[in-house]
Amino acid sequence: MNHSVPPKKEDGKALVWVTLMRVCPPDDIIIESLLRSQEIPYRLQRHTISQIPLTVGPYAETVIQVPSQWEEEALKLLEPVPEQLENDPLPDPEDQP
Repeated sequence: MNHSVPPKKEDGKALVWVTLMRVCPPDDIIIESLLRSQEIPYRLQRHTISQIPLTVGPYAETVIQVPSQWEEEALKLLEPVPEQLENDPLPDPEDQP
């Protein structure tokens, strides 16, 4: 099953779709939400077997694709945020350059 948000036409050129990542639920839903919130076009490719309502292992994998010109922006969006320990103080905004 495929889901996608169609991109705006780019000068009438055919889009080249690249694989951003391969993930399993619930990561696919989270990433789809992030891409959609930033209006980044995407495609989701999922394997569905109608006789089996539960997907596990390689059948649960979702392939997430974006047009090549959006790849860098999408990867930046998905970069992990450094964790902050509970006892670490928050940075002072006045110390920021």
